[in-house]
Amino acid sequence: MRILLAVMLLAGPAAAGDFGSGARGTTTANFLKLGSGARAAAMGEAFTAVADDATALYWNPGALTQVKGRTASLTHAAHLDASFFDHLSYAQLLRDGEALGVGVQYFSAGSIAETDTTGTEVGSFKPNDLALSVGYARKLRGFSFGLSAKYVQSKILDTAKGGAVDAGVLSPALLDEKLRLGLAVTNLGGKMKF
Repeated sequence: MRILLAVMLLAGPAAAGDFGSGARGTTTANFLKLGSGARAAAMGEAFTAVADDATALYWNPGALTQVKGRTASLTHAAHLDASFFDHLSYAQLLRDGEALGVGVQYFSAGSIAETDTTGTEVGSFKPNDLALSVGYARKLRGFSFGLSAKYVQSKILDTAKGGAVDAGVLSPALLDEKLRLGLAVTNLGGKMKF
């Protein structure tokens, strides 16, 4: 038992991240992982099966069918120093069992001093990230299936652009309406290169 515990403790940090020189620049658009909505944040972001407002586009596009009529959501979250994250989404029930959603995610790192190779300040720049989303959901045999497409743009000094898709499913209510299961796969897309 002690050997198993020692192996788990030693292997965990090694598998947690690759900080070698070969891993530099291997991730981008990490702002897509920042959650949306105060209710979802209060629930520890366990919102995939609960989403019933405009933030469903972010958490589980299949849950868009749970919105009542029309709904909108705006999230503004201040981060370190002058950085901030904004998320605006709108969802609308088209007819019974079908829904549409649109959303905008924006992250600003604030103003950063630009320096030359000697360390002399030569100005400033404002890195930012943007994602525009559109999603559709439909009920089929009690289940709700949804798909959304995203245009993603990341700007430091140069700009990188790409696309991503989200897919989600929501089960019908189970156990006398006490349980609902949700599954979402998010941010599947190609590579972005500056």
